[in-house]
Amino acid sequence: MSGHIRRRGEQSWELKFDIGADPLTGKRATKYRAFKGTKKEAQAELVRLINSAHQGDYVDPSKTTLSEFLDRWLRDWAAVSVGPKTRERYEELIDCHVRPYIGAVPIQKLQAVHLAKLYARLLREGSKQRGLNTITSLSPRTVGHVHRAVHKALKVGVEWGVIQRNVAPVARPPKVAGAELEILTEEQAQTLLQKIKGQPLYPVVMLGLATGMRRGELLALRWRDCDLDGGRLCVERSLERTKSGLRFKAPKTKHGRRTISLPASVVAGLRTHWRQQQEQRFRLGLGKAPEDVLVSRNGTVRLGFQPPPAPNGREP
Repeated sequence: MSGHIRRRGEQSWELKFDIGADPLTGKRATKYRAFKGTKKEAQAELVRLINSAHQGDYVDPSKTTLSEFLDRWLRDWAAVSVGPKTRERYEELIDCHVRPYIGAVPIQKLQAVHLAKLYARLLREGSKQRGLNTITSLSPRTVGHVHRAVHKALKVGVEWGVIQRNVAPVARPPKVAGAELEILTEEQAQTLLQKIKGQPLYPVVMLGLATGMRRGELLALRWRDCDLDGGRLCVERSLERTKSGLRFKAPKTKHGRRTISLPASVVAGLRTHWRQQQEQRFRLGLGKAPEDVLVSRNGTVRLGFQPPPAPNGREP
């Protein structure tokens, strides 16, 4: 790699240097950089740029704003690297809490102080919610979500060679006060089940109390996932709502896919629910339900819930 300097003024220079072949076209790529200072300083800067290009960590100066980079990140990274619901959440955090305040900052001039000032402002003044005219202050937890979205985006920016370093770790989000979860006692759980017995939500609530499954996991559970003779069920997927509708998704980690043992009382309750579900289907002229039918199907239909079609086209 080579380069040279050319005087442009008394204390200004043009630095010309080769950064090697373009990986897409294979053609030699030459860059120019303006520099102010002495000739010796210009020569030193040229050497630094050539070494940076040789080591592969040269970043071309750009006027791209943070907002423009985030558009690219959402389109080219988030859309293929995370689920639709997570991408929608990233987009919401960025549109409501980042773009209005620091979106115009050039991405390569972004400093930790910009993020620190943003977090303080969101805590102090809040931000304008999308589609609303009211200003809502943000909790430390939500500001933390904003920080994590920006942190992840800037990390990808470093990997793409858009920026040289991620400044997000320096600008720490506010601490979130610990909150103790309130757990129902055995007596409270029994009272709850007694009050909703016979209602559509009873099987889902019964399963939730007995297994600790998440709401999405409960709503995605199929009869094929339940082994009533063996007294256990398998958690294989979850249900989530996105802007484009409802969708089934696999667990995020291998630990999310698991087998849970069921107490005898829950097995008996599920058997009763199965018989009631079959009776309802026969009354409607639908015939016996296949194993892919959702355990929560009866209750969710009455609540106006329509699950998405199964991937194989069979009735869920």
